[in-house]
Amino acid sequence: MTMQTSNIPVLIVGGGPAGLTAAVLLARANVPVMLVERHLGTSIHPRARGLNIRTMEIFRGLGLEGAIREAGQALAQSRYMLFVETLAGREIRRVPDDDLVLVGDQLAQITPCNWIQCAQDELEPILADAARSAGADLRFNTELVSFTQNANGVTATLLDRTSGVERGVDAQYLIAADGAKSPIREMLGVAFSGRGGIEHYVNAYFQADLRAYVQDRWFGICFVENEESPGLFLAVNNTDRWLFNIEYSPTRGQSAADYTPERCIDLIRKAVGVPDLPVELISALPWEADARVADQLCVGRVFLVGDAAHVMPPAGGFGLNTGVHDAHNLAWKLAAVLNHTADAALRRSCATALHTIPDRFPGSC
Repeated sequence: MTMQTSNIPVLIVGGGPAGLTAAVLLARANVPVMLVERHLGTSIHPRARGLNIRTMEIFRGLGLEGAIREAGQALAQSRYMLFVETLAGREIRRVPDDDLVLVGDQLAQITPCNWIQCAQDELEPILADAARSAGADLRFNTELVSFTQNANGVTATLLDRTSGVERGVDAQYLIAADGAKSPIREMLGVAFSGRGGIEHYVNAYFQADLRAYVQDRWFGICFVENEESPGLFLAVNNTDRWLFNIEYSPTRGQSAADYTPERCIDLIRKAVGVPDLPVELISALPWEADARVADQLCVGRVFLVGDAAHVMPPAGGFGLNTGVHDAHNLAWKLAAVLNHTADAALRRSCATALHTIPDRFPGSC
């Protein structure tokens, strides 16, 4: 049986914040777009939470600022960076947000927006709904199997993971928003240069009522400094959902597999300082702090954005935010080219890279 093939101006692979933002922006610019994501739906893990000023300006321009603020309302009172021996024990120091960023009148002179916190599992559904409302075709539980390209476009094979049926898509452009281990980047043969494995963590997402230990000092991040359970807490909703990042060292023979649910719960209790604290572990995800960038951000008609293009350590919350900025920069330029208000020279301005590899296709960036 001949595989069914459809045509679309832009195919996006990856349904995280970068891919979803690109889908919203392109669809709002009247560019038909299809987004595929191999997972069943949007993120079920809070992951990133901090949205910086430029990100909020982009979302404000899309009319999404209010919905995102409402989704992050539980974290609006998180005003401190906290340092403790244990959460229920001795406080070492606290640093107000006012000491870290511009606030109030200073900020209002520059922009109507400011930093907010909104967990990724709350943010992504807002972006997905906005993309669908604008006409984007979102297909979860669907993955890219392979693709080829020439001077005129990209031909991709997609797998519906529910039905097992493969289908073809012909697109003028492909946006790879498929994460730090990007299969598309690997298919293109683009090197990912820099330093990897700087630090290794298990991110334990758990449920426990910690309000008694954080009232009047609501934090966005809390560093725990003790020998038994060093790590850091991150607030998710400031009541019963939290993250605890546990560092481990492969050079000392440690691995993520060592952190069983039982051990994670034990470490959380020791970090809180309450041995019998009721804790439910929701999930535990291993991750690495890396500092890498793709040697080329565009090959032919394929563009890398977000973690597929660059990863960085978590300090400052630049990962999610730079991914959104990538999507914004690329989307308006592709829309201008596809809507015939600009030529391909504008598209090529998205392809700035640290190094250059030989063009493989006529018209390569």
